[in-house]
Amino acid sequence: MDSADTVDLADFVAILIPYIVVVIITGIPALRIFGRLGLSRAWALLAIIPLGNILVIWIIAYKCWPVEELTKAQRP
Repeated sequence: MDSADTVDLADFVAILIPYIVVVIITGIPALRIFGRLGLSRAWALLAIIPLGNILVIWIIAYKCWPVEELTKAQRP
């Protein structure tokens, strides 16, 4: 293994670590939110894809939340 391979691996790791951090920061909350909304947690995969997170925000914004359903059911 020469030094050129080591530098390439270091560059790859330097790019990969911030991406993993972003996936964790956005993926875990998205999993919990979609679970609470009663949707498939697979939708959370969109949260880690660039521009997919915008679609996630739109889905969440227009989805009827369970709390809203309870409030509507309690109204006379």
